[in-house]
Amino acid sequence: MKKLLTLFILLFSPSILAEDISDFQIDNISIGESIIKFYKETDFNNFYPIKHPSSDTFYGYSIPVEYYKKSNSNYDTISFILKKNDNKFRIYSVKGMILYPQNFEKCLDQKEIVTKELKKEFKIVNDQSYEDDFGNQYGSSISYVTNFILNDGMIRIFCSKWDKNNTRSKNWTDTFNIAVSSNEYLNWLENEAYK
Repeated sequence: MKKLLTLFILLFSPSILAEDISDFQIDNISIGESIIKFYKETDFNNFYPIKHPSSDTFYGYSIPVEYYKKSNSNYDTISFILKKNDNKFRIYSVKGMILYPQNFEKCLDQKEIVTKELKKEFKIVNDQSYEDDFGNQYGSSISYVTNFILNDGMIRIFCSKWDKNNTRSKNWTDTFNIAVSSNEYLNWLENEAYK
């Protein structure tokens, strides 16, 4: 049974708790599916590449906001992670993002709503909430993060607030994000991507 985030209210069968990370969808996209079901490989030329400094086992793309504009989407853009040499282009992580320019309180409210709904609908092995200052790389920017650990992956919900300097110089805006990732990708991210 696929799970949809629609108007930020999760609509699930009330008698079943989801256990599998692939039960969750972001704009109808879930872990394990082929991205080619949604985009042609030639579309990747219009997307921003996602690379990691120490390993190229996984790579991805972030779709520019101006390119994404799906009329039935709750998100301003999405990004996805693929595995090198996988000719089926299976998805190992997918993230939806909503822009909240000059309205960070609304972002935090949305995070709270989604967090409560996910707690009701998924069999969560562990959850963690914390603040992340991005290793002080971006001035006083901060992200408020909640991770839901499932048996086969993780759902991360977070709001990022960028300081004025980064907002101006990089043209960044505050965002609500929800990411769904497989354990295989998360293990690589922790042990290889930045070593």
